[in-house]
Amino acid sequence: MPHLHSRASTADFRKPRALSALSTLSTEIPRLWSQGWTAEICSCAFAVLSTISLAVMLWEHEGKALPEKQRSIAMNSIIAMFALLIRASIGVVLAEGTSQSKWQWYQRPRQLADMERFDAASRGALGSIMLLCRLPHKRLS
Repeated sequence: MPHLHSRASTADFRKPRALSALSTLSTEIPRLWSQGWTAEICSCAFAVLSTISLAVMLWEHEGKALPEKQRSIAMNSIIAMFALLIRASIGVVLAEGTSQSKWQWYQRPRQLADMERFDAASRGALGSIMLLCRLPHKRLS
């Protein structure tokens, strides 16, 4: 009578090791992403690549008529998508840079109201304008 034991395949022994490597990777990526300027550098590189991609796409379609019957996405939609990607990735860099400036600003004793101004500046254009208007230009550099 044959044995009823099923032999474990080689893949069964590799699963725990693969899961362990995946687990290590899933904890290392967030750590690397949050240390230093990794996220900002990646966002800036993404903005540059998106701008180059947009320029190449426009260059290839320059002087060509749009097809009468469009079966795919319209050119305006693609341009809007690239503009959104570029704006979002540059926004990440600007927001993080503004937040970093806040901590440099507070290396010396300052008014607490300035922290609110820096926070507002890291969230949008209006807050940035208000920060530039309220703080002396000599102090920002």
